[in-house]
Amino acid sequence: MGEDIINMERKKMISKKELEIGTKIEKEEHGYSNIISRKIATDHIKEFPKYYTDKKYGLIAIEKKMKKRKS
Repeated sequence: MGEDIINMERKKMISKKELEIGTKIEKEEHGYSNIISRKIATDHIKEFPKYYTDKKYGLIAIEKKMKKRKS
């Protein structure tokens, strides 16, 4: 396994990069500790592996689209 993959409980595999991005986003948006932010990001990524970075449906893409609509 590559360095960019983290083995999670129940052998669910998630991207280390996705987790780092998600943890940062959750901490910035909600002000939680790193531990809580990482847990929230992990839960999201387990359900949708590219929850934050999917180019069409990820959180980052959706938020960019919403900001464009506001303008």
